[in-house]
Amino acid sequence: MTRISQAGFSAVEGLLLLVIAGIIGFTGWFVYHSRQMSNKDYAASSSTAPSYKKSNVAKPSTGLTGAYASWKTGTLQYEQISYDHPSDWKMVDQSFASDLKKGCVTPGSDQVFLTSPSKNTVYFRTGISCIGDGGASVIDNVPITTLGKSAYLDLENVPDLGGGVSTSIASSACLSATTSADAGVFFGASKNITDGSDTDPPVDQFCYYPYDLLYDAAAGDSAGMTASSMKTQPDFRAAVKIFESMKYTAE
Repeated sequence: MTRISQAGFSAVEGLLLLVIAGIIGFTGWFVYHSRQMSNKDYAASSSTAPSYKKSNVAKPSTGLTGAYASWKTGTLQYEQISYDHPSDWKMVDQSFASDLKKGCVTPGSDQVFLTSPSKNTVYFRTGISCIGDGGASVIDNVPITTLGKSAYLDLENVPDLGGGVSTSIASSACLSATTSADAGVFFGASKNITDGSDTDPPVDQFCYYPYDLLYDAAAGDSAGMTASSMKTQPDFRAAVKIFESMKYTAE
């Protein structure tokens, strides 16, 4: 009977151990290599992922802060001017559409009244045409900036609207480009309203009245006060802010 030598058996056993060790080593290397490649791919994809950090871009502001933050915004339909006003002031819009066949202007004329709880009025009137001028004298004025330009709020005495002939009584305060007499009766040429005339275009008027203009105009009454007294009125100061807030909605 043939016998296998002990030395031969040991050689085969050693060869098997080497093969097993090689397999284990290769498997460990493959797992380690695969994990390293996976980590690199994840890092690369993370670097290109979109960021969801909180935006620092400021939200649009109304431009009204503090005591004026609760004010509302209105717009003159035909002259296309926006303005801010206290939320508790009553607005009455008597604007009307017209054309050159039916009236003097096109497309229409704005007539908007803002009346305070104290019964004082801011009056926007645009597209004024086909009428004569008035006779006003300027008593005092307040410089302001409105519609992108420097102007004045002229405190005026208009005899046929109240105040008689006294040079100390102001019956209104109207926007003007200058401090000259009669300058504040009409503020300037309308921008978005026409009448077909190149020599005498329609004009706008923006005024503050120290009384309820709607009521007094209907009753045929008039009112006035000294210029110094008018300038101390809270409603007058609010009117200044209203006029300063005016801007064209489309250039």
